[in-house]
Amino acid sequence: MERRKLGRTGLEISVLGFGAGAVGGLMTKGAAADQGARDPRVPSSTASNYIDTASIYGDGRSRSAISDGC
Repeated sequence: MERRKLGRTGLEISVLGFGAGAVGGLMTKGAAADQGARDPRVPSSTASNYIDTASIYGDGRSRSAISDGC
């Protein structure tokens, strides 16, 4: 997968990311909070190293779910 440098950090991130909003329960009525994180291989199976886990996604639940699964 194509990667680009992130500003002046020297980090190289994939051009495609994994949006973890649903992992935290964002816009998923009735879904279990961890339902989206049951398979933490999703980002790695797509060669993505950029995972968007904004703190607003389920009041931080997406961050917890992703970090617990990695």
